[in-house]
Amino acid sequence: MFVVDLGLVALGILEVLVVSEPVARAARPRLAPRPPKVPVEVRPTFVRAAIAGVAGFAVIGLFTALSPSFLGDVLHHHSPALVGVLVAVVFAGSILGQLLSTPLGLDRALSAGCGLLIVGAALIAVSLPTRSLALPAAVAVVLLVVGAARSGRTEPSPG
Repeated sequence: MFVVDLGLVALGILEVLVVSEPVARAARPRLAPRPPKVPVEVRPTFVRAAIAGVAGFAVIGLFTALSPSFLGDVLHHHSPALVGVLVAVVFAGSILGQLLSTPLGLDRALSAGCGLLIVGAALIAVSLPTRSLALPAAVAVVLLVVGAARSGRTEPSPG
């Protein structure tokens, strides 16, 4: 079987060597890194959306990182399905939140999403010492609409 693979690799190399280059190369290309630039007119909106996006990823990352060990070590629920359901609810909720945030407009969506991120982070902090399964489930439900803060939309609010 490897003989067939080697034959195909040899055929590919031969084709690359035989086919002429369709684009003329510059004698000496100028390669220089360009810094990322955000247009001035969208910078304030971009900064707010970027901060909210980073915060959303941080809270969801914390939740998905703590869920397996918290459920297994603290609550003695070693079911991978339970962990999967909690994490799936958070990710599905993030998608749902992004869809629901469209009619809200950017300002309201960012405010609602950031407020829910704070509530979600507080519930994570409270659930650890209380050893409650209800609180991680509540975090998953609260984070259902966190996608509003992570929507990444940069258009101005309508009106």
